[in-house]
Amino acid sequence: VFQRRRDGSENFYRTWVEYQGMFGNLSNEFWLGNENLHALTRSGNYELRIELENCANVTKFAKYSSFFIGSAQQNYTLKVTGYSGNAGDSLYYHNGRPFSTKDVENDSSSRNCAVHHHGAWWYHGCLNSNLNGEYLKCQTTTDRAASWGGFHDTKYSLKFIEMNCKEALQFGLNESGIQRIYNPKNQQTLKVFQRRKDGSENFYRTWVEYQKMFGSLSNEFWLGNENLHALTGSGNYELRIELEDCANVSKFVKYNSFSIGSVQEKYTLKVSGYSGTTGDSLSHHNGRPFSTKDVDNDSSTGNCAVHNHGAWWYVNCYYSNLNGEYLKCQTTSNRAASWNTFHGVQYSHKFIEMKFRPRE
Repeated sequence: VFQRRRDGSENFYRTWVEYQGMFGNLSNEFWLGNENLHALTRSGNYELRIELENCANVTKFAKYSSFFIGSAQQNYTLKVTGYSGNAGDSLYYHNGRPFSTKDVENDSSSRNCAVHHHGAWWYHGCLNSNLNGEYLKCQTTTDRAASWGGFHDTKYSLKFIEMNCKEALQFGLNESGIQRIYNPKNQQTLKVFQRRKDGSENFYRTWVEYQKMFGSLSNEFWLGNENLHALTGSGNYELRIELEDCANVSKFVKYNSFSIGSVQEKYTLKVSGYSGTTGDSLSHHNGRPFSTKDVDNDSSTGNCAVHNHGAWWYVNCYYSNLNGEYLKCQTTSNRAASWNTFHGVQYSHKFIEMKFRPRE
């Protein structure tokens, strides 16, 4: 899911910069961010499905067999083809169009479509759909409505909207890594929620910053503790961590049960069922709340996050510190983004990736 509207709690009338990044909350209303959409779909091997519901509880959908979003240099241009569904095709009109917001106009109209329709979209001159328009819950008299022309019309604000994309070829998991498979059955795509690869992103951040996503899905990022809880709160997930050192040796660790608690539970980590090739340096942190430099939830007399320059489920203090400093194989610092059973707690790994998927 990369967009959801359901109650009007989130403001979608935002600027270009705001639409580049993620806003909202994955458990409710949100936009994943144009930078992240480009990073996810740039291979061009994705399909799009849009779920819509009106105030009579009638649900309809539109599906497109090919979908991707261009880069920032391409103004996040939409490419979409291959319609099927029962909602009517109200998106192909926007195919090939760059994204527009209230402060960056890329439409082909003499007026600013984003301003006139109070949204942000791949406007042409102006629209057949406007799913980032105003959420007015079935009001039928305004051009600002979050609408789909083929389901009612462009003045009808829908009750529920959800936009989803998935890879046409999904990924399966075996003990040697990830492999591309055709027509997968009972397989789920691994969802990456943390990546370190070059030190370009600052991971020494506050509690509030760790609650939300930061970074870019195409490079280094953290998905956000609120989103991690929303996605894994059921507890029916498994975790996989990929690590690589500067000798290009890659190892992995897998846990067959993984979840993150709510904010009231201080995003407590629940993890069990180790297997893999790196050794188990995370079970020590099972049951521990999350700590940051400004919110100390560890059991040490000091603040582990400050001492070790990171943010983690610290105890007193750690066996792993994957949100520590990226020092690319430096071996003399307790601040290192480290995994104790793979080189020790002072070795900063070259590559780190944490991901999860529903347990089979």
